[in-house]
Amino acid sequence: MKENKLSIQNFIRLMFLYTIRYAVPYAPNVILYFLADVIGVLRKSAPEAQILKQELRKMLGDEISEEELGRIAVEGIANHKKDLFEIWSFPRLNKNRIKKYAYIEGKEHLDNALKNDKGALIAVVHFGSWKMIIAALAYEGYKVNQIGLDPRHFVDKNQAPHHNIIMEIEHLSDRSLPANFIYIGKFIRGVYKALAQNELVINSLDGFMSQKRLEVPFLNSKLSLALGPIIIAARSSAPLLPTFAVRQDDNRYKITIHEEIPLDKSLAEAEAVKKATLAYSKLFEEYVLRYPSHYCRSLYDRVRDPDRI
Repeated sequence: MKENKLSIQNFIRLMFLYTIRYAVPYAPNVILYFLADVIGVLRKSAPEAQILKQELRKMLGDEISEEELGRIAVEGIANHKKDLFEIWSFPRLNKNRIKKYAYIEGKEHLDNALKNDKGALIAVVHFGSWKMIIAALAYEGYKVNQIGLDPRHFVDKNQAPHHNIIMEIEHLSDRSLPANFIYIGKFIRGVYKALAQNELVINSLDGFMSQKRLEVPFLNSKLSLALGPIIIAARSSAPLLPTFAVRQDDNRYKITIHEEIPLDKSLAEAEAVKKATLAYSKLFEEYVLRYPSHYCRSLYDRVRDPDRI
């Protein structure tokens, strides 16, 4: 849903982006996280929170209480603001500062995968801060390639001005990372070249990568996953490693790299890809069930801005 009116709320957002936003990369994280938590609480009765509760109810079922839905929605809104503040701080990141934001578990799965000299496909979804996965792996010293849409793709004169400014900020923040961005629309040969050079390729299974999709059962609803990343794994023989970022109590992200989801060579490609996709969706389902607030932004975008997801 596009929103081009310069309401009082949008005017405040615009003023923030033209003033205080420049101080965000230099502000102590404790202050930024406190501000995000306050915003979450203040918006507990806002339309955004109501949409989130409706979508969470569809996904999680009738057993969950209204009080718990409200808590998840508030936490989801706060997490989204924290994610934005962190992304805007990317230009100041380095090998030491990244430790204030994230740490990696399961790195042995990645290192073992790279021993085959086929590269590795890091399979992510729009859950938690997938952008922090790019930063953490890149500053860990891996050669990282991210497949995705250029944030400027979403700049639209019919959108509220603050939306377009945020997209421009996100683009500049992305480009500040020591990673290569392969924007969708460019020739896909770069993906296979990166894998042949034993590099990492990060790709989202719920993004735009492929028109070939599989709708899978997901909790009390369904989820459409792109088959493109897994097809690339099948055709390149690169290992497919599910990776998730979960915010901890200290607000750092724990980035967990799971063991490879194997592609069954005894099956035809289409069947092997379907089997791997279902295995990934089951693992993702476990994460959403345990940390539903990390999925709130995707649920919201699917309702208000479906072109984003």
